[in-house]
Amino acid sequence: MGQQGGSTPPEFLSTHPASENRIADLKTMIPSVMPLYQAAKK
Repeated sequence: MGQQGGSTPPEFLSTHPASENRIADLKTMIPSVMPLYQAAKK
């Protein structure tokens, strides 16, 4: 989506974090939330 979206406003003016920042944040959260996800599947 980022490639198709064209120019974007600075992140501080946006209602959502930049895709790159969002992906990086999610990757850092995976180790802490994966046990919760695994427990919920049982």
